[in-house]
Amino acid sequence: MKQLRKWFVLMAILTALAAIQTNASQDSKSQLTLLGHTGGPSLAVAIQDNYAYLALGHELAIIDISDPQNPRRVGFALLPAYDLAVQGDFAYAVSRDALYIVDIADPHSPRAVSHLPVRFTALAIAVANQTAYIANERGGLLIVDISDPRTPRQIGAADAIGTAWDVALSGHYALVAGSYDGLTILDVANPSQPRLVVQIASPLRDAAVAVQGSLAFVASDSDGLRILDISQPEQPVEIAVLEGPGCACGLAVLGDRVYVSAESAGVWIADVSQPNSPRVVGSYQTVGMGMGLAVTDSSLYLTDGEGGLHLLDVSQPEQIREIGLYNSSGAAWDVTVDGSYAYLSAKWSGDFQIVDISEPGQPVALGSLNTPGQVWQIAMDGSLAYLADWNGWLHIVDVSDPVAPIPLGSLGLAGEGYGVAVRDGIAYIAAGKGGFLLADVRDPNHPIPLAQYPIAGEVHGVVVVGTIAYVAAGKAGLVLVDISNPAEPQQIGSVDTPGSAWRVDVAGNLAVVADWEGGMRIVDVSIPSAPRAVGAWDTTGSSRDVKLVGALALLADGENGVRLLDLSDPSAPVEVGSFDSPDAAYGVAVSEERIYVADRLGGLFILGR
Repeated sequence: MKQLRKWFVLMAILTALAAIQTNASQDSKSQLTLLGHTGGPSLAVAIQDNYAYLALGHELAIIDISDPQNPRRVGFALLPAYDLAVQGDFAYAVSRDALYIVDIADPHSPRAVSHLPVRFTALAIAVANQTAYIANERGGLLIVDISDPRTPRQIGAADAIGTAWDVALSGHYALVAGSYDGLTILDVANPSQPRLVVQIASPLRDAAVAVQGSLAFVASDSDGLRILDISQPEQPVEIAVLEGPGCACGLAVLGDRVYVSAESAGVWIADVSQPNSPRVVGSYQTVGMGMGLAVTDSSLYLTDGEGGLHLLDVSQPEQIREIGLYNSSGAAWDVTVDGSYAYLSAKWSGDFQIVDISEPGQPVALGSLNTPGQVWQIAMDGSLAYLADWNGWLHIVDVSDPVAPIPLGSLGLAGEGYGVAVRDGIAYIAAGKGGFLLADVRDPNHPIPLAQYPIAGEVHGVVVVGTIAYVAAGKAGLVLVDISNPAEPQQIGSVDTPGSAWRVDVAGNLAVVADWEGGMRIVDVSIPSAPRAVGAWDTTGSSRDVKLVGALALLADGENGVRLLDLSDPSAPVEVGSFDSPDAAYGVAVSEERIYVADRLGGLFILGR
């Protein structure tokens, strides 16, 4: 079940996991209540009965796989989950700095019952009887008594063995894969005093380990699959090395077959019926990166790192076929809501992702679309989505079928695509160093440039109200542009901001600016030719997006999550609520009393108030 070429591939994810709080589901000050969540990186999977337990970075998801062609999420717990093990009524998840224990007796309502802080980075876990064994990166192996899941306690450690990336159990022995520190075998008959049996150096990175009978299987990165005879644990003997079609980064074993996750090469299968002469008998290429895996009978469950869980029929390893897919939405960098759908800038699972939010508690990822670069913002107009692509494009997409979005026309930009607004057949584009651009999009298959208006700063966002475009222009602050003649836009006013103006929203005579390191700035725009700053909310985060709802402002404040501010007195805004999202709130949208937060690696959060 283990994956793990972890350090370099997922350092950003690990860093983000350190910030999550298990009580992030509700903030008592504002009663911002978590209604639903989707997204995050799919890292590891465990199978028990008819359920798959999926580690999604910031979520433990429970997937009903009784119908393998239609896997569906039936429950989730918001907590860090990088690797996990399941035993009976409990799931055991590890993340950067803790062990979390979750009651899964009711798969529809899992709940965390305890957590145990650990030093360094908890990368992998194995559970046997009433004991958990945690590969704790530089902290070696930790041994935890879980006889009472509500009060776990550390009872032993082997911290002198070097690095610990993965752990497997065989009788009263624990085998630890330790990257360049090689493979370590420990006698854990007395868990409070683990005894070093032997340590075997490795020329490369031992990323994962699995055991079956008297054989140990070690995933050694580009060195392939190593097979060792451990019938005499004090004198293990390497009997074979097998190079596959990709690296060897994670392992699962069943019978005479070893299943090897290979990151960008997906997964490959080795026949080890003759351990001295193993051979590759099949492989399967995923769209994402083959990472965590679990196997039962003729089915293989493979996480792809991008929010997905692939259900594969491996009964004929030379002809592996996908029989089902659970698709989460991956990362979320920005969100736009229209009706029953949320449209995401999602770096994984396709750069453009559509999510059905008709049931907030069970958002469902539908169609997706890859773009040449990265989508930074999305504007909706009817059944058309307009995507601002950082690589210098405006893409127009038909979303009338949300399961299968269809790309229509694209327009190359004289800069980066940071933001877009659309009205009456005209697209208003924040094009970074390329300035403020206008395009005729009445024919979505053939958008036509209308005007390029240079602005001193780097244009990041735009909102259109009446005949005025309000442009968030980086170091140039907020710029107001007359667009009554789209072919000849003219600046009519501006106001400097102390940070870098990233996004803007307008309601009545007020504009609010997400000013990055400058917090939120409040501007009176009743006289467009003479806008003036009237208030501010300084933060320690990086203010990335803002929306106005009546007298309230919702600020996506990066690592500080979402802040709800009362602007009844614009000169003295008052914080009336917050939601501490686990990673970094990059985007926020509001629709029908619900709040949608794009939380980067944390995925999409749906809140009520």
